[in-house]
Formats: sequence, structure tokens, C-alpha cells
Amino acid sequence: MPEPLTPADCDLRGYDFMPFYGVRYFRSSSYMQAAARNPRAGLAAMKLWWEAWSQVPCGSLPDDDIELGMLADFGTDKRGWAKAKEIALRGFVKCSDGRLYHKELCEIALDKFDLRLKSDEKRESDRERLKAWRAKQKNGGNQPNIETRNETDIETQDETVSETTNETDNETRFVAGKRVESRDISSLCSDIESCSPSAQPTPEKPDPRGSRLPTGWSPTPEMCAFALNLGLNPTDIGMQFRDYWLSAAGAKARKADWLATWRGWCRREAEKKRGATAAVRNIPQSRQDRVHDAWAGVPTIPGV
Repeated sequence: MPEPLTPADCDLRGYDFMPFYGVRYFRSSSYMQAAARNPRAGLAAMKLWWEAWSQVPCGSLPDDDIELGMLADFGTDKRGWAKAKEIALRGFVKCSDGRLYHKELCEIALDKFDLRLKSDEKRESDRERLKAWRAKQKNGGNQPNIETRNETDIETQDETVSETTNETDNETRFVAGKRVESRDISSLCSDIESCSPSAQPTPEKPDPRGSRLPTGWSPTPEMCAFALNLGLNPTDIGMQFRDYWLSAAGAKARKADWLATWRGWCRREAEKKRGATAAVRNIPQSRQDRVHDAWAGVPTIPGV
């Protein structure tokens, strides 16, 4: 048997989406076989891909008929699962750890897992540098000693990186108007003076044409709070917003202020929601409903 196609610690749980390549799927033999022989098996295949994406290692499934049938939404319908199993598991291969792996799904999972590791590494690095910077500010500008030593052993250390006062989960910073990975920030600063606000270069003017929505965009806490104040679900609205603008093309997809675009989007969605609610309330009652309401308060008399 081949070795597992993803490492044992490949974990992508926590994401509420999975990449789906429509052209690759709808032109595949799996889809054609399902459409011609057993459409329910096609739905089971997509369900199993999602379940495999949520398993650890990512891209794998347990090799157990009962568990697979439950994951594919067949429940106790063993006969139905037996008919759909061949098509639903197309593309999965059994590996040396006893689990079933989907080759194409695992290739996508490896790319996304690599991005998650880099993101976690950068956030942790930023968090440690910010912690050190705050400790220095608290001690009057002196670099704190990280290791536990006697006071006589404390050595003076030069600070080489200046951090902002607000902690952030962003994976990038903007220096001189350009996007720079957080791990490269230290190379831009030679000493404290070069990182001070007075020594920073003047930021470049923003592109008057605006910019496209970043591929990995998600609503910020400020955006989520704005949506919640309008009675909207930030997760649902965020997915609709991201899918719409990532699929848009041309000048229409470029915006100078994405925060303002988000606020306008949320206001329109809230207005639609209020209009739909009002429409439901204004539906006239049928004659049968009116008769039922009229008799609702009349007590039942035995024998009549």
C-alpha cells in the first residue's frame, strides 16, 4: 500500500469552506457515472469529500462501511450505500495507515495546510515581538531580559525592531504603502531611529483605480459588528460578499474603500430582509383561515 498522502498532523478543521473546482468535477468520470447510474451516489461523493476535508489527516476517511455510510448520509440504509459505494468512493485509495485518501483532495489540502502553518508562525512571531516591545515600554525603554538571571548578570541588549501599540492578527504589514510579510519587517529596520514615525518614508499615494478584494479576505471585527447591528449574520453575509467580488471582473471589481463597500452591501441586505418580512406580514388571509380564527375562541360543547 502507498504511504499516506497527507501528514498525520494535517489539520484544516475550523474553516467553513473547502475549495471546489467546478470544471474539474463536472467533467470528471465520477460525475458522469453518477449522473447516468446513481445520482444519489454523486451527492454522497461530494458529502464524503467535505467529510474528508474535516478529518485528520485532511483528505482521508476511515475504511469502515458503517462509518462511511453514516458520513455519506445513508444512515442505516446498508443496501443503498452498497449500491452507491463504488461511485461515491471513486478517487479514494487505501494507504498503509489503513485509511482512504483522495489524491486530488490531498493535493489541495497540502497547499492550504502549508499556508496555515506559515500564517500561524507569523502570528506567533508577531505576538512575541509585540510582547517584548510592551515590556520594554513598561520598563522605561530598557530591553527586558528574557531569561531568568540574577540582577548582576543582566546584559544590555539593543532593540532592533519597533512594534505598533495595537496587537493584530493580520498576516502582513504595510510599509511605505507596500504589502510586506511580517517575517521581513526586521530586515527593513536597522535601528530604533530608522523605525520611528519621523524617520519613515512618506507613504505612496493609493491607486486611484482602487484594488481587488484579497483572495483570502474575511470580515474584520469592525465589519462583523456593523453587520450584527443591522440584524445580519456576518458569516453568511461575508461568504456572499467574498464570492461575489472575487468572481467579478473588470473595473467593477476594483474598489478604493472596501470597508465602505461592505457597509453599503450590509445596508442593502438588511433592507431586503425587512422588505421580505413586510411582504409576508401583508399576505391576505384565505377564507378558510378567517373562519378558523373566528371559531378559535368558541368553547366546545359536549354532544353538540
